[in-house]
Amino acid sequence: MNVEHNVELPMLYAGISREQRRKRAIELLSQVGLKERIKHYPNELSGGEQQRVAIARALANDPIIVLADEPTGNLDSKTGKEIMQMFKNLNEQGKTIILVTHDKEVAEFGKRLIEIKDGKIVSDKKKSPKIYVSDRKFELKRKRSFIASFLTGFLSGIRAILHNRLRSLLTVLGIVIGV
Repeated sequence: MNVEHNVELPMLYAGISREQRRKRAIELLSQVGLKERIKHYPNELSGGEQQRVAIARALANDPIIVLADEPTGNLDSKTGKEIMQMFKNLNEQGKTIILVTHDKEVAEFGKRLIEIKDGKIVSDKKKSPKIYVSDRKFELKRKRSFIASFLTGFLSGIRAILHNRLRSLLTVLGIVIGV
């Protein structure tokens, strides 16, 4: 999938209309600085750009909590700092960011540091005396009808088959030979 469809995917499963998905994807990609790369594929992006697409996709359904496991693991230090600044901005907007890392420099961005060793909490330090607690309530979005959901999934599958024609052809060939 290209960048736009990648960011739209969680919204597709949430039953959000095509127009709303596209608008939200463009908004999120602008927020992470990738609006001009919207039609590119993952193999055409740098590691930092791929990570920003993943963050935009994680934010697609406007979660209250974002879980990030080693978000700077395969990035150079400059891009890693950009990603951490993005997480800091998201936290200032009211998002709770739970980040797992082995990098002490990355951990220093946190307001609360919980160190775990051998499955046990070794330390729990609050760096910030005031930790923001959201009063926002979670709202379930209205699901679409079965037919609309089926058609959306079907079209998404057709798009994937057409994009990967050779792989799809070889898979069908393998099935036919196997049968």
